[in-house]
Amino acid sequence: MTTTDQSPARPDDRGQPVVASTPGIVRRWHSLTLRSQSRLVLVLVLVLVALVWEIASRTGLLNAQFVSRPTAIVASIPELLASETVRAAVIATVAGVLVAAVYGTVIGIVLGYVMGFFAIIRAAFFGPALFLLSVPKSIFIPIFLVFFGLNRETAIFYGAFSGFIYVIVNVVAGFDLIREQDLRIAKAFGAKIHHRILDIVFPATLPGVFAGIWYGVKGGLQGILIFEFFVSVGGLGALITQYSNELRTDRVFALTLGMAIFAIALGAIWTAIERRLAKWRPQN
Repeated sequence: MTTTDQSPARPDDRGQPVVASTPGIVRRWHSLTLRSQSRLVLVLVLVLVALVWEIASRTGLLNAQFVSRPTAIVASIPELLASETVRAAVIATVAGVLVAAVYGTVIGIVLGYVMGFFAIIRAAFFGPALFLLSVPKSIFIPIFLVFFGLNRETAIFYGAFSGFIYVIVNVVAGFDLIREQDLRIAKAFGAKIHHRILDIVFPATLPGVFAGIWYGVKGGLQGILIFEFFVSVGGLGALITQYSNELRTDRVFALTLGMAIFAIALGAIWTAIERRLAKWRPQN
């Protein structure tokens, strides 16, 4: 015997009270938070897309040779994990991304603070930085090949270049969070310049620095992969290009999905670190 929640009685056409019962699934849905509801909707949509994709591939509406199917993609994952070639490509790409991110973020933070501290340098170079921000970075690949040659180091330099512009822009934007009244009060109380930098400027610009570091890492990842796609210097990008040429689309989708999961996990980890380091700041 099942029980249902009852809503307040309402009269029917004859004036008699009618009790409307609420189905259990509706009660459980309304008991969820908005965040849980959104996640559930996302999962349901992804499952529906995978189901439609699988059916369309099996019935011939989609050519499985070119788009594979979800079951084939999942089945290829154990083979990829056991492959020494795939492991070497993953190590090469991840190592390149980390090195490129370090180069890009360090250079970007230093140049961003220089622009922030000196108004004339900001006025001279912030405009060109914004211009580079809007330009597709792939057009600079031939220039990097001419200067540095065809090797893994060139991919790292290109990845650092793809990220450091974003770091500069975000760090400079962090200077706009500094409140002038805080600087005036510190100066009125005789605070020395290094105290004003360490106690006011640096904490106020931290959100810009955190955002810049994340964009530097993301830009490094994109730059490394794009360079590997266009130039055969090893790594996951070159491996995906090889599998694409061989029409092994199940492995292409599996590797692409793995990179997406890696990027999402990296972003979630960085967000948690940022919240912990900056939890002293007001949420607004």
